[in-house]
Amino acid sequence: MVEQPTFLDLTELDHPNLQGSEQNAAGLSDLVANIPGAIYRRAWDFQWTTRFITPAIQDICGYSASDFTKNRERSLISIIHPDDQPIIAQALAEQLTTQQPYWLEYRIVRSDGSVVWICDKGQGIFDETGQLLWLDGIILDISQRQPEVHVSHTAQPSETIQESDALYHLMVETASEGVWMFDVNSKTIFANSRMAEMLGYSVEEMIGRSLFDFMDAESRPLYSTYVLRRRHGIHERHPFKFRRKDGSELWAIVSATPILNAQGEFVGVLRMITDISDTHEESAQRQQAENALRESERRFRAIFDATFQFIGLLKPDGNVLEANQTALNFGGLRREDVAGRPFWQARWWSHSSEIQEQLKDAIAAAAMGEFVRYEVEVVGANDQVITIDFSLKPVTDETGQVVLLIPEGRDISEQKQIREALRQSESRLKLKNKKLKQVLRQLKNTQAQLVQNEKMISLGQMMAGIAHEINNPISFIYGNVTYARDYTLDLFNLIELYAKHYPAPVPEIQDKIEAIDLQFLSADFPKLLNSMQDGAERIREIILSLRNFSRLDEAEQKFVNIHEGINSTLLILQHRLKKTVFASEIQVIKEYSKLPMIQCYPSQINQVFMNLLNNAIDALDQKAKHYENLEYTRTITISTSVRTQDNHLRSSPVEYRNKAEGRGNRAEVNNHCLDEYDINSSQLIIRIADNGIGIPQPLQKHIFDPFFTTKPVGVGTGLGLSISLAIIVEKHGGKLSYSSEPGQGTEFIIELPIHPPRS
Repeated sequence: MVEQPTFLDLTELDHPNLQGSEQNAAGLSDLVANIPGAIYRRAWDFQWTTRFITPAIQDICGYSASDFTKNRERSLISIIHPDDQPIIAQALAEQLTTQQPYWLEYRIVRSDGSVVWICDKGQGIFDETGQLLWLDGIILDISQRQPEVHVSHTAQPSETIQESDALYHLMVETASEGVWMFDVNSKTIFANSRMAEMLGYSVEEMIGRSLFDFMDAESRPLYSTYVLRRRHGIHERHPFKFRRKDGSELWAIVSATPILNAQGEFVGVLRMITDISDTHEESAQRQQAENALRESERRFRAIFDATFQFIGLLKPDGNVLEANQTALNFGGLRREDVAGRPFWQARWWSHSSEIQEQLKDAIAAAAMGEFVRYEVEVVGANDQVITIDFSLKPVTDETGQVVLLIPEGRDISEQKQIREALRQSESRLKLKNKKLKQVLRQLKNTQAQLVQNEKMISLGQMMAGIAHEINNPISFIYGNVTYARDYTLDLFNLIELYAKHYPAPVPEIQDKIEAIDLQFLSADFPKLLNSMQDGAERIREIILSLRNFSRLDEAEQKFVNIHEGINSTLLILQHRLKKTVFASEIQVIKEYSKLPMIQCYPSQINQVFMNLLNNAIDALDQKAKHYENLEYTRTITISTSVRTQDNHLRSSPVEYRNKAEGRGNRAEVNNHCLDEYDINSSQLIIRIADNGIGIPQPLQKHIFDPFFTTKPVGVGTGLGLSISLAIIVEKHGGKLSYSSEPGQGTEFIIELPIHPPRS
C-alpha cells in the first residue's frame, strides 16, 4: 500500500492552489504520493525549518518525514555532507538573490552512514514587496548518475527533474476530468485547469468561492444534503447540474470523496467532475442524469424523512422550504401546511407568543450569519409539549451572504426531566442538610445552656446551703450581742459600786486592777461589743445577697428590684474587684435611677449580670497584663434608666405604688403618672461598661456564637454571651446589644420590657 504524504503546519501556505489549513493540503496526497522524489516546503532560515515534506524522503535518506516536521528531530541541512554545507548555502543564497529557480547537486549522509548524491530543485516564493516567504522544492536521488563534480548548481533542470515536473503537471493540469477540492465549509481550495475551463472561470477566480456559487437556487437544497452525506463519510457518484459563469448549464458526473485527517475527522471533499454536456450521447445521458437525479432526490427524501431529529430548510426571511416527516408527524401537519409560510407561525411554536418572538429573533440573528442554539418548548399533536435542543445554521454563498437556514431539533425532554429531578433532589438534600445543621446547632446550644443552667443551679444550691448554715449561728450571735452588752454594763456598774464603797481594796485586788487595766477595759469592751454587732449585721447582709442571687424558690416570673440583683452579683464578685499584684483595684461606678419593679425570672437575670460583669473584669485584667506600664483607673460603670412609650429616657426616681398598698398598678416618672398601658410599653435600660481591652473588630460578629471566646484556653467556655442573649431575647422579649472599641473598652446594653412575654 502506498504511504500517504505527511503535511505540516499548512496554515501558512499562500499559494493559490494550496491555500488553506492542514485538511486542504491533506487532500492533495492522492496527487503527489506517487511523484518520484520528496516534495518539501521550508523556511529560509539558519536551520532550514521544514514546514512539510512527503514520505518519499525516507527512501532517499533513511529518516522518516515526521523527523523533519518543524525540525522535530533533525533538519534538511543537518543531513548534508559537512564538506558540502558551506558551498550549498552560498550557492543557494546567490540563486535566491536573483529570484530564479535553483538546481543543486550535493551529497547527503543517510541514516545508515552511507553517502549518496541527490538533486535539489526548487524556487523561492516572494511577496509583492520582494520579501522571501519560503522555499518550495523537490529532492531526487541521483546516486546512479555518479556526478563528475563534487557539488554543482545549474540554471537548468536535469532530465530527471524535468521528467518529475512533467509528470506532476501531466497528472493534475492535463487531466481530462476536472479536479475540484473543498474545505469543511465547502470553499474551493484547489481546481485544475480543466475544472476551470468546464465552468468558464480562471483558476484564480474559483479559489475561495463556495460550491453553492456554481449552481442555481433550485439545486442548492439538494446539494446541501450531499454535503451532509460527505460529512458522514459517504463516498458516492452522481449526476448534477452546475451553472457556468455565462449562466449556461453544465451537466456532469460527480465522483465525491470525503477527506479525513489522521484522527478520522472530516476536513474536506475531493470531487472529480466529468462533463457530459456535449457528448454524442448527450440526450440519453441527460435523461439518465435526470433519472439519477430523481433517484438521488428520492434517496435524499428517504434519509431526510427517516432521521429521528427534526430538520428543515428555511429562506433567510424565515419562510419554510422543507420540513422532514419526523417534524411533520410530531406536529400532526402536512408539508403543504408549512411550506412557503413563516416558520414561527407553524403549530410547533404555538405554546406562547414569547416563544414565537424568541424564534423571530433567532432567525434574524441566523440571517446575519450567526449560529444560534438554545432549548425551547414546542407543541405537537394533541397539544403534546416537549423540550428540544434547537439550532439554526446559516448557509452562505461566495459573497458571504446567507442563502439558506437549516433548523434542527432534538428531543431532550427526558434528559431535562432527569436534570430537573436531580436538581430537585439536590435542593431537597441541601435543605435537609441545612435543617440538620440547624437542629444540631440548636441541640448543641440547648446542651450548653443545660450545662450552664445546671452549673448555676448547683452554684445557687451551694449559696443557699451556705447561707442557711451561716444564718443559724450568726443569728444566735447577733441575737446575744445585745444581752452581752447589757450584762457587761451591769457588771461594770457593780464594779463601780465596789470602788465607791470600798475605796481601799486589799493589795491582791489592787494588783489585779492594775494588771488588767480596768479603766481601759471598761471603756473598750462596749466598743468591742458594738464591732461584733456590726460584723454580725454585715454577715446577715451577705447571706441575704446570696439568697437573693440564687432565687431558687422563684421559678416563675416575679416583680423584683433590678438593683438588688446587680448589687448581689457585685457582692459575690467582690474578691475579683480588689487590688492584685499586677493590677489596681477596680472602681465600680453606679449611676442608678430609681426603677419600677420589673417582672422577670430573677435567677436568670442575675445570671446575665454575672456573665457580663465577669466579662468586664476579664477585659480589665487582660488590658492590665497587655499594657503593664499603663497608668489608669480601672472602672466598671453600671447605669440604669427607663424608656417610655414616647421613646424618651427617664433617669429621675421612679416609685411604684402597687395594689397591695391600695394605690393600683401605677408609677410616677418626673411627677408624671404612667398608667398600666404606659408601663406595659416601657422598658428598663441597663448599661454595663468597662474601659478594658475591647473586642477586636474581626471577632465582634462572632461574640454571641456558642463556644466562641476571646479568652485564653481554660479561662472561658464561650457560652456566657450566647446564654445571656437567649435569656434576654427568648425568655424576656428584650434586646442585648453592645459597642466596643479595641483598646478602649466595651459597653453592653440590656433592654427589658417591664412585662415580658411568658415563655
